[in-house]
Amino acid sequence: MLRDNRVLMDNLVDLLMERETIDGDEFRQLVKQYAEIPEKFLVKAGS
Repeated sequence: MLRDNRVLMDNLVDLLMERETIDGDEFRQLVKQYAEIPEKFLVKAGS
């Protein structure tokens, strides 16, 4: 699984090395660039 998502993991590591923390929305935005996020994991605005 990690090998299949290596580019995503490398970009996540780079972002965390730069900023140390990210919130859930930032994480989902990064993941969305590389994989489809199931609807049940998306947070609706105002929820």
